[in-house]
Amino acid sequence: MTFDPIPYARAEGLPPVLEKNRRGALIGFGVGSLIIGAVAGCGTVGMLFTFLMMLRMWGSLPQFPMLEFAVALCSYASAATLFIWVGVDSIRCKRWVRPVVIAVGWITVAWLGLGLAFMLATLKDQRALMGNMATTPATLPVTTPATTQATTQVSTAVSATTTTTTVAFTASSMGDAFVTYCVMLGVIFLFLLVAALYTWFYSKEDVRQTLAAYDPGPSWTERCPVPVFVACTGLLLFALGTVLTSATQVVPFFGVYVDGPLAALVDLAAVGLMLVAMVQMYRMKKSGPPLAAVVVGLGFLSAVITFWRLGMVEFYRRGQASPDELEQLAKSSTMTGAMPIAFVIVSGMLCVGYLVWVRRYFRGHAAPAAVS
Repeated sequence: MTFDPIPYARAEGLPPVLEKNRRGALIGFGVGSLIIGAVAGCGTVGMLFTFLMMLRMWGSLPQFPMLEFAVALCSYASAATLFIWVGVDSIRCKRWVRPVVIAVGWITVAWLGLGLAFMLATLKDQRALMGNMATTPATLPVTTPATTQATTQVSTAVSATTTTTTVAFTASSMGDAFVTYCVMLGVIFLFLLVAALYTWFYSKEDVRQTLAAYDPGPSWTERCPVPVFVACTGLLLFALGTVLTSATQVVPFFGVYVDGPLAALVDLAAVGLMLVAMVQMYRMKKSGPPLAAVVVGLGFLSAVITFWRLGMVEFYRRGQASPDELEQLAKSSTMTGAMPIAFVIVSGMLCVGYLVWVRRYFRGHAAPAAVS
């Protein structure tokens, strides 16, 4: 006597039957993530080792930018932890990885895309600035909305703090400096392609099905739709960025700069509101998107009003640019004109627009559910 096999039965340990099994590709992308995490980890260890060696050689470092160093060290360590964690569980085909990669990937694509666009828009001006640096090496601060986190700040109202990333260009000639600038453009473009590739792959339906087959059951990253999870991740990153930079920056507050205890209070209020909005959105509460849109929108508005009223040169000066750097920047029509402000406005419109768009996922929502 023979019996037909039960349709859903399979031998223990065998891979699930899928039309397109993407486990091999998931392992490949996981290995790539491990490599990126290892590089970031080496950067973390290298920074710490360099600091300890300098401390041992000179005994004390009174002029060392300790706060900036701590921010950079925490950023590298966080990136290493995230990429290694994602890499290991991508190889293991854990379904929580997909929403995290999609969220971080889209945010990175937007961030680097705006930064690349700004650098290309100011390329001609940067070349002229670097020509002035040919005889006197200097450090040129390059501020972009992509490398500038226009994070939200609130006192009784809400404002924004904006942090800058300073890029050093030390060159013996104009050609060397311009080549360095072009290399930076190439590196940013490469990172943009890598982020886009990861986002595209993990967004595929067959990848979702593969992860669901190897890791049955809902994940903590699937308690809200993926687009909402992207917004939650963005709010979390903004909040973390505000915490990391609050000790090193003054806060633009609707036409003025505040510092000291008042700036710390504004930062604390901003972080609190962003985290509240993030939790509300993650729990699919309808009050989450409006709160997030108001906090982020007022934050960017506060930054724009301050930059427009006081000028970008004042912003660079508040960012601790040296007199030589300020003199170089004063010669740039794009770096001191409306161009940086326009990019901050575009960044704000994109953020607020996305928060308004994700409200559609909250209409008629009764209970948390896994939505792709």
